[in-house]
Amino acid sequence: MASLVSCILMMLVLLFLGPLFEPLPKCVLAAIIVASLKGILSQVKELPRLYNLSKLDFEVWIVSFVATILLNVPYGLFVGFIFSLMTVYMRFHNPKSSILGKLPHTNIYQNVKTYKDAIEIPGIKIFRYEAPIYFANADHFQNKLIKKVRVDPRILTDLLSSPNSEVYKTKTETSMLRPVEKTFKDYESNNNLKFIILDFRPVNYVDNVAVRALSDIYKLYKEIGVFVYIAEPNFRVKKLLTKSGFAKDHIDKITFVTIHDAVLKILSTLMYLDKM
Repeated sequence: MASLVSCILMMLVLLFLGPLFEPLPKCVLAAIIVASLKGILSQVKELPRLYNLSKLDFEVWIVSFVATILLNVPYGLFVGFIFSLMTVYMRFHNPKSSILGKLPHTNIYQNVKTYKDAIEIPGIKIFRYEAPIYFANADHFQNKLIKKVRVDPRILTDLLSSPNSEVYKTKTETSMLRPVEKTFKDYESNNNLKFIILDFRPVNYVDNVAVRALSDIYKLYKEIGVFVYIAEPNFRVKKLLTKSGFAKDHIDKITFVTIHDAVLKILSTLMYLDKM
């Protein structure tokens, strides 16, 4: 309401009171502008603090400030607006991701790099992607998952299914296939990996491209004996996955309310298999 009143008063001043300010000397008008900008200019003192809090927000402030001084107020605001949109795009296009571990004596799972007490559960990788998944970052999501898990199913499917395949034969014959050899070694060192849990709590939206990417991940890992579960998907995400036919008719069996529920299900399955 206060903003609406301010806008109305500003409109009245511009439409009806403007001619009254015309005879004033420019120095007086400049003083009025400087006085109104005093609060904005005082924000310069906050720049060190802003830099420590968020470098992207700091860059938005600097770009907007410099553009306004060099170009003019309307163009400066436009440049700042466009640059701000670019930072938003970058945040969603290249979001943070991490592997989670269980904090001792709790049911809480956190980033193993941030929380030194967090312990990974043998045979399980819990992957968190802190952004919506859509057409612009679906490939980034796949690549980050493979990098964090350190097992690339796209290569291992060929390596493990057919020892006589061309990839298997040439993996040590050329430097071009060093990534294949590295992935094979990673698989050997992570050969106890049986389950991947995708923490979907930060993922509030997926589109059709993301669903296809998730389906590819699910199928490829399943082919090498690694099962993918989804924890904490919101209603809209789960509904879209169900409609798309993701994991066929097993969507309720691979989605869980919490990460801990998924872990308990996996551990009970492993215990059952050990008894057989």
